[in-house]
Amino acid sequence: MDDTALVERIRAGDRYAFNLLVWKWEKPIYNMALRVLGSEEDAAEICQEVFIKAYMHIHEFRGDARFSTWLYRIALNCCHNHLRRRQRQRKLRARVPDFEGVGLDEAAAPDAETVAHQAQLADRIRQALQGLPEDQRLVVELRVMHELSVEEVARIMGIPEGTVKSRLYYAVKRLRELLWPLLQEGWKRSTEDSEWLAHG
Repeated sequence: MDDTALVERIRAGDRYAFNLLVWKWEKPIYNMALRVLGSEEDAAEICQEVFIKAYMHIHEFRGDARFSTWLYRIALNCCHNHLRRRQRQRKLRARVPDFEGVGLDEAAAPDAETVAHQAQLADRIRQALQGLPEDQRLVVELRVMHELSVEEVARIMGIPEGTVKSRLYYAVKRLRELLWPLLQEGWKRSTEDSEWLAHG
């Protein structure tokens, strides 16, 4: 039985169908959480949280994207929230430097213009990511922000590796169009963010 049929049965009150859905996706979700969090205990906790949220919000799944995309989006959000709770200084919404509260001395700290530029870039990256189609945004988050391989992303999303590469290509092309003018405003493009945006 495919995911869509299981979702319809769950909506009709069939709890056994939900157990089947958990059985099908529990291991992939756990493996992704383990890859992101690096802790078996945290991954198990997040896995439970993901399926609780999925059950509570199953009525919100509209079917305009694959169920796996919807489920992994929930999982990524749970991982992000967990990491923010565990290490507040680390921000995963955009892979840009964060100089607030890191205890740099005055000599090592960047100047105000650089910090302002990086903050602007971080905000633009977040806006640009939100503007991507959901399937492209998820590929970018898994491949770039969480440093998963193309093979891992394909396995997580249940799609061919070629599809992952295609979605990543068009996503990065669009992000480069949106962000390249800002990157050229005198900022020293030495961070990983500018490198992958510049070279795709």
